[in-house]
Amino acid sequence: TKCSVEIMETTPYRIAIGSCSHPSLPQPLWKLIRSRKPAAFVWGGDAIYADRYNGLNWTAVGLHRVHDDTTASNKKKGDNANKNEASWRLTFPPPSVHLEATPEIIRGWYEKQWQIEAYRDFVEGWPSDVIVGDGENGTIVNTRPIIYGTVDDHDYGQNNGDFTYQYRKESNLAFVDFLFAGVEDGNDEKTCTQDQVDGSGDNECNSEQKEEIEGGNSNDQLDSIQPNKKRKSLDPTYRRALNGQGVYGVQLFDFSRSPMQTPPNDGILWGGGYWVPDEEARIDPDVIQSTDDTTNNDASYSRTHSVAIFVLDVRSNKNPWPKGKQKSGDTDNFNHCSESSNCSSINIPALDFLGRQQWEWFRSALANSKAAVNIIVSGLQVHPERFPNDGNIIEEWSKFPEAR
Repeated sequence: TKCSVEIMETTPYRIAIGSCSHPSLPQPLWKLIRSRKPAAFVWGGDAIYADRYNGLNWTAVGLHRVHDDTTASNKKKGDNANKNEASWRLTFPPPSVHLEATPEIIRGWYEKQWQIEAYRDFVEGWPSDVIVGDGENGTIVNTRPIIYGTVDDHDYGQNNGDFTYQYRKESNLAFVDFLFAGVEDGNDEKTCTQDQVDGSGDNECNSEQKEEIEGGNSNDQLDSIQPNKKRKSLDPTYRRALNGQGVYGVQLFDFSRSPMQTPPNDGILWGGGYWVPDEEARIDPDVIQSTDDTTNNDASYSRTHSVAIFVLDVRSNKNPWPKGKQKSGDTDNFNHCSESSNCSSINIPALDFLGRQQWEWFRSALANSKAAVNIIVSGLQVHPERFPNDGNIIEEWSKFPEAR
């Protein structure tokens, strides 16, 4: 079949990033976001508010003397640091008290967000600027934004959440299901949990999906992926969530491409035709390892017009905030990797947000990226400390300075 491609008009290249969305409150921005036609929308955390507010803890209000991180580090440097110098932190406003969410509550809130018509219209896409066919018989191809992202505490299900949350894996899977809402995939109609895969006998997971999950390193499976189609069952972020590792990953967009460089096989231009599938991008180390071809890391995308978006999970592997009113300790507070251990040479902070597995993935993925721009998204503020409270009150990366 012969077809021609006509670009009706050119538009700016856009990626949208947002967070803090409460399904019970007005959400007037979705129509505006849709009108901008971004290649992707990246959830930066709190896509829903699943945990329940239960008042304020006024007993925590006051001034508290705390350990000063600089004292220990200055002493090591030979400075005449005054060990008795007072360091204080104000606990105000009072911390809020929240009730943790169950998996049923979390999925209920995601469903409520999906039922917001303006959000659903945005996710389901719009007519693109691409026409396939000749003249009056041409067909306008539909485009859909890549919906991507990671969690923060309220969509995670636990205020100021960390790895102690009992439903961390169930929460991760619910979030990935939300990211793929409205994406048709014959093998993705029902999410297989690891318990269902490991269990014996028949269950609602069909044998084909079981085989996909259990045989994640099969070249045949990877080769069967149609290169410009989104598919949850083989998505690396979904597989990590299924294995209880958290919700993190990377997506690549090449804005030098013609939207029809790879014709759509499902009638959809994913990411406006600029999205580069994982197997082609070769940034995600788990994808590279699954192809059994770790020597070929040649990426076929622009080095000048490409954008890689990394999302980091600061909840599923985060250490709890220290009890009392203490910061994390001195600047050598790391879990060092011994030569006899199986871990890599990277040293992980003893009080940390990401966990060793995610740090090692992130380091490898950054090294693999040849994108012109790397954007890193996480649910917490990365800038220098702005608030005088401890992490139990107001959270930011600076409360774990070694990790920052």
